[in-house]
Order: sequence, then C-alpha cells, then structure tokens
Amino acid sequence: MKTPKFLIAAFVAAGLAGSANAQTVINITGATAFRQAAHQAILSSLTSVTYGYTSTNINNASSAIFKGTLGNAPVTVRTTWSGSVAGVRAIVNQNNSVSYIAANATVTGGNGTASMTATESTTANRIAFADNTQSNTPFNAVALSGTPVGAIVFVPVTNEGSPLAGVTQDGIQTGAASITTLQLRALQTTGSTQLQLISGNTNDNGKFAYWTGRNSLSGTRAIYLAESGVGAGNAVQQYLPQPWNTNSTISGLKLWPTSDANNANNTINVWGPVVAGGGGFDSGGVAARAFQATMNATNVNIIDEADEVLGGLPGASLALVSVISAQDAEDVQVGGGEVLAYNGVYIEPRSLALGGLNATDKLKVANGQYTLWSNEYLYYRPSGLNAEELALVAALEANVPPNIGGNGLRLDTEMNVSRSADGGSLTIGNIP
Repeated sequence: MKTPKFLIAAFVAAGLAGSANAQTVINITGATAFRQAAHQAILSSLTSVTYGYTSTNINNASSAIFKGTLGNAPVTVRTTWSGSVAGVRAIVNQNNSVSYIAANATVTGGNGTASMTATESTTANRIAFADNTQSNTPFNAVALSGTPVGAIVFVPVTNEGSPLAGVTQDGIQTGAASITTLQLRALQTTGSTQLQLISGNTNDNGKFAYWTGRNSLSGTRAIYLAESGVGAGNAVQQYLPQPWNTNSTISGLKLWPTSDANNANNTINVWGPVVAGGGGFDSGGVAARAFQATMNATNVNIIDEADEVLGGLPGASLALVSVISAQDAEDVQVGGGEVLAYNGVYIEPRSLALGGLNATDKLKVANGQYTLWSNEYLYYRPSGLNAEELALVAALEANVPPNIGGNGLRLDTEMNVSRSADGGSLTIGNIP
C-alpha cells in the first residue's frame, strides 16, 4: 500500500516546522544490490551533507552515515544493507536489531570518510529497500506502505577458469556461455548437474556445474528462486566453496552446513527448519569473491554436510554457478570470473564503471528480451514514522530515479514492460 504523497507532505510540513533544532536519526536497511542508487539518492535529498562509510567506495559500502539538513531539520541518516528479506523482517517485526555506524561518529565533507565501522545496534528500523515484494517473504504481519522506485538487474556468473567460460579478447569478455531458466531450476534444487546439459558440448562429458548462492535473508535469492520457478520458500541445495575468498584456490565444494560459527546469518532459514544445503552468503559482495577464485587444478573434493568426501575432480572439470546483481558481477569480472548469458541474452556489467548499463543492454531489459530483473521497492511502516522519516521517504521517491545509476533502470522513462510479481509474466507498459 502506498500513502498518497499529499498526505505525507501535509504531515511533514506540520512536523518539520517545530523540529528545526532537533537532531533526528533515521535508519534505512534492506537490499545490498541497490545500495549505490540508495546512497546517491540520500546525498541528493540532503543539503550541507557530510558522510562516511564502511569500505573504500560509497557505492559498494555495506553501511554508511550521512549528516545534513532535510528541509529545515538537521538529520543523521544511517544505512546498513543486510538483505532485502532481512530489511522487510526488520521493519515488520520491530524486534530484529540492525547494526549501524554510531550516530555520534565524526564524518568529513568532500568525498566522505572511508573505512568506518558499524558499531551501534537498534530495533528502530522503519524504512527499507527491497529487491522483492513483501508477499515474497514470510513477514506479512504488518502490510507495509511503499512503491517500486526502479528496476534492478541480476546476472548468472561462473568462477575464474570455469569450463563455462565465454570468449575473451585482450582480457575483456566479448561472448558468453548461456544458461536457461530450466537449467537454473535444476541446479538450485539438486545442487549440481552435468555440464554438458548446460553447454550442449559433448566435450564436456564428465564435467559438472555446482550451485552456490545467497542466504534466505537475501532479495537476490528470492528473485532467482522466483525467476526459476522454485519459489523463495522452498528447499535448495547450495554448495560452500572452500576456501572462497578472492584470489583463493578452491579445494573443496561442501554442501552448505547447517551451522556456521563465523556468521549465523549464513545458515538461517526464515521459511522453516534449517537444512543442509539451504545456507548461503550473507551479501552479494561476499558472494562475488567466490567467483574471483580458481578451482584447484589437481583435485577439488566434493564434500557432504557431515564432512565426508564423496569424490573429487580436477578444477578444469568443475564450474561454480550462481546469480548475483549486475553491480556485484562487475567485481566478479574485474577479479577474473565471468558473466553468463541468460536464455541466450547477455548483459555486460563492466559498463557499470562508466555510470550504468549501456544503452543496448538497457533496451534488452526494457523491452522484455532479458527477464532476470525485479522491481526495487521502497518500503516503510504504515504508522509510527516521525515527520523527518516521512519527509525522507518522499525525497527518496523523488530522488532515486534520477540517481538510479549502477544496475538499475527507471520505471517511468526507461522501462517498456512491467511485472507486478517477482519472476512474474511481463506486461507491455511501465508501472504508473
């Protein structure tokens, strides 16, 4: 449900008039895949703004803090991107803490303060961006207000040195192997498949593709499971590469274990009991690192959840496959991994470094040729927001489209097709 803007404006005008001297902290959480557009829209919504962020790049930062003026009101806006489903959960339940950069942190102007630390947790979370609809989560106790503010693009990826590698020239990918909707479904539900069933190449006999992906708090996961027809609430079989970090050599592929001492979010299942294979990476940036790694040339062990080695194959016989946002896929390409075409249609993430998807690729999405995309929603609680929070919601609705950047498209001027459900059929015409 969307609250009419004239009602927001009336309430905001009354509220902000008396709050010019108060410092209000506003928290925003949700979609990791949309953080670039969200951060740029926040910067455009505030005046006299200073800011800081975790990471060395505001566009890819997992947390950020902005201090400035919204109308007449001094505000501190904090973001932490914990996943779309996690964001919906946080603003519906109001009892799930999210960790932010401390509100009293010192930030500078100019290009911002880099490499800050998220140190302060709160349950005061009432605004979130989400790649998926609220109905595609189990968190429906409160019907959220909100509206789609853009379209966001996802792409299939494979690891550096993968036998599914595309065609490269001078180190730049110029062609791509392709994967279909049905092949994605088979990988997601079984965890692996014979490579020849994807490539169609008889020379790939004896080679295999293995599936990895995001955790159940992720909108990316909700979208790729909706797109393939598996459904976000149903069981998947995902493998954890060991080790998985950038520039590592993968020596094992383990069915994702039911516990993780380092990150409990990796194995959470918001839909039901935790089961082997159901876990995943807690962010797209972390997942991207796995695809910047090569397989061990001599042997990669295939391991079950009980740590039993079921066998092994040389690295050249194995491909790691998943779907991530085009924004994170740019990092995959820079690190040596590759992007796959989807149903024969290829999107080039490297163009994001130049300010966004190129015009040709945007038309593939806009005209319905490429369907691995979702609406991006700006959700907020239907009651309980203060005047500054409502003012920021209205400002973001206005400022996200001009700052869509990255892997997004504007719904009002760029999209010629629309969809109302995640992974749903396309309709000619954009969303009003």
